[in-house]
Amino acid sequence: MARITEFKLGSKKDLKIHDGIPATVYKQDVDGNSIIQIETYGRQNREFPGKTSQVIQLDEKAALELVQIILNKT
Repeated sequence: MARITEFKLGSKKDLKIHDGIPATVYKQDVDGNSIIQIETYGRQNREFPGKTSQVIQLDEKAALELVQIILNKT
């Protein structure tokens, strides 16, 4: 698990686009700051389908940075 606190916009010519999967998002306030946790799960053909596969946390600052990157306002 990792809690991302900032993003650096990189550049690559070719990104490998992965298949889409569902995720669950959780929100919790910690000392007045919002933390978002995103959990993804194993595909149905994996050994343990539905088991949590990746967990990423974003603090409020990082989440806003990511939105700005997505909206191309950096």
